[in-house]
Amino acid sequence: MNRNFNVVLPNSQQRDKNLVNIDISNLSAIINYSADTIACSCLELLDHNILEMVIGDILQKIKPGGQATFIMTDIKQYAFDFMNGTISGQDLLKKIKPINSIVTVEDIYIKLDTNTLKVAQVVKENKTVTVVVERISV
Repeated sequence: MNRNFNVVLPNSQQRDKNLVNIDISNLSAIINYSADTIACSCLELLDHNILEMVIGDILQKIKPGGQATFIMTDIKQYAFDFMNGTISGQDLLKKIKPINSIVTVEDIYIKLDTNTLKVAQVVKENKTVTVVVERISV
C-alpha cells in the first residue's frame, strides 16, 4: 500500500501523479503514525485560524523514520526585495494576493514535539522555503 501523500486543496491543480493526493479536509483518512512521506505546499492558502491545527495533524501522520515536507513562499525575501527596490509594489502584491496565511519556519518549529520530531532540512531558494520534518525512530 502506498504510504506517500500529497496534501492538496479541493479542486487543486497541485496534484502529484507519483503520490496519493489527499484533500486537506480529509487528513483523518491517513492513519496516525503510518505515512512514509507527506508533502504539503498549500498551507499559506489556509485561514490562519486553522493553520497550527493542520500542521499538527500532518505531523501526527508520519511514522518513525517518515518525513513531512512543507513548501512555502519566502515572504521575507519578497519583502526584502521590495524594500531594496528589486521588485515593484505591483510584483509584491501579485505574489502575496493569493496568500491567506504567512507561514514561516518558526510556525513549523512551534508544533514540533522535540522528543519525537526534528527538522531534518531547511532550504531557501527561488523565494521558496522548504522545511523537512522527520519523525525520530526509537
